[in-house]
Amino acid sequence: MFTTMEQINQFFNDRKGLGIKPGFGRMIYMLEALDNPHKDIKAVHIAGTNGKGSTLAFMKQALIDQGFRVTSFVSPSFGSVREHIFLQNEPISEERFIHYINTLIPVVKELDENEDGPSEFEILVMVAILFSRDDSTISLFETGMGGSGDSTNVLEPVLSIITMIDLDHTAFLGETIEEVAAQKAGIIKAQTPIVSGVTQVEAKQVVKGFAAKNNAPLYQWGEAFYINVSEEVYSFTYQDQVIEGIRVSLPGKHQQRNSSLALMGLSLLKDVNSEEAAESFQKVLYSGRFETISSQPTVIIDGAHNLSGIESLIHTVLQRYPYKKKTLLYSALKDKPIAQMVPLLEEAFDEVVFTTFNHSRSSSPEYLASFSTNADPKMVLDWEEYIGEVWEDLNEGVLVIAGSLYWLPDVKEYVNRKRNK
Repeated sequence: MFTTMEQINQFFNDRKGLGIKPGFGRMIYMLEALDNPHKDIKAVHIAGTNGKGSTLAFMKQALIDQGFRVTSFVSPSFGSVREHIFLQNEPISEERFIHYINTLIPVVKELDENEDGPSEFEILVMVAILFSRDDSTISLFETGMGGSGDSTNVLEPVLSIITMIDLDHTAFLGETIEEVAAQKAGIIKAQTPIVSGVTQVEAKQVVKGFAAKNNAPLYQWGEAFYINVSEEVYSFTYQDQVIEGIRVSLPGKHQQRNSSLALMGLSLLKDVNSEEAAESFQKVLYSGRFETISSQPTVIIDGAHNLSGIESLIHTVLQRYPYKKKTLLYSALKDKPIAQMVPLLEEAFDEVVFTTFNHSRSSSPEYLASFSTNADPKMVLDWEEYIGEVWEDLNEGVLVIAGSLYWLPDVKEYVNRKRNK
């Protein structure tokens, strides 16, 4: 039995060697051993390459504002292991987290003894399911990496959402947009409504095929519903309903699309007022999405880790800071399309600095710089030391720190410490 989070953190560290494990056998074994708690929750299941976390955040705020008790599961977390799982806008408490881990331990030990031990991610999904059964009127679950093979796909949701897709995690999800779309569309369940924000023609056909096969009502962005954008606001149209003047708190045009997917999904849920939901979008806060973590000097973090994310980051930073010097400190995992991303970043920013961080799949500065179009690309091994050196010299410029979401929580913590000195 565990009594502290320190013990649980060590428990998870010891399991990291298990890595990503395919198949649902372990999840089904744990669920059946605990009386199938996933059947007792009202869940919304969200997949996508980009935007699934933001879409979840928009839905969550609207549901909270309308009196729902909302649990949510996000991946990756933006902080401690508990920050995968939330009740309203607060992470699951240490006490409850420890309780559910202890509930699972006997079943985990049985699987370990059968040499089929569950991964860290599978255990976290189980904790989220148990917590949701006990504490929510509705639950929002974000997939991890994929869709069809993701541990969250044991859910029996009342609604599924697929946000934007892109080529990412190609070693696991496929090397074409159709293959990736098929993975994401694997969350579509029989006769369960599906909201799609997919835009590529080939990918849309894949999603439509999966929806038809499962007799699932499909609500496709730009077809079943659409938006008209006018600078900082947009209007939303679905059938005879038109909601005007929608404004969102998260910067970037892509967040208007993400929020419209959330609004379509909310419109399909019982006892939700769509117009009130749209008003809630102005209140949403979401870590790591073009988030200003210091205003003097201006320091922004952004989880742009694939091609679509990079394009959104560039559009937003050029729109927000057209006349300021823009410096980028960048790092990414090795399996990202770095060859395509780096030249785009160098074209948009006045200076790009490549670095690394403490993760087994983190790229080295030299590897990132090997794709540079500059004759003498700048590289630093210690990103903390670099921030400390340039802090006083930023003046009227902007420092954007972007890349892997596994890195940005450490960046935010460091900058907060430095700002508060």
